[in-house]
Amino acid sequence: MTSTTDRLSSALDQIWEIPLQRPQVDLEQLGADIQHVPPYLWQERMLFHGAADQILQTLTTTFPRQARTSHPIFILQATARLAVLACPCTSSPGPWTYIPRNTRLEITGRIMDRTSFVLEDLSFPVPKDRQFTQNLSFWGRVPLDRLMRWS
Repeated sequence: MTSTTDRLSSALDQIWEIPLQRPQVDLEQLGADIQHVPPYLWQERMLFHGAADQILQTLTTTFPRQARTSHPIFILQATARLAVLACPCTSSPGPWTYIPRNTRLEITGRIMDRTSFVLEDLSFPVPKDRQFTQNLSFWGRVPLDRLMRWS
């Protein structure tokens, strides 16, 4: 005989197993005109500029060491359930994956004006908070073959 708690737990498991699907939007059609992309359309390898250092420090507990004003963020993972994992980027060289200067970004065609290092070890779940996302400017999506490993 199953308890009420077991039945409730089973029902909740079934509810949470129903995947929320990301809308299928062809961002390529909008191209360079895109300035802001809502979080439910974020995809892996997207790059955004303008994440406030103060918020990044709260989310990562260690970054940045010296606050400027903002840093780019790189999207590591975007799941069907609308969860997003991101990390900050820096122009300070180190033993990290990096996006080389002069990389042409997908969707917008923007060219990276400097090498940007992806700080994967400082990843964080993107907060569902407009205060964090409202000032992010969409730069584009990094081509997979332009993610390089520092050697």
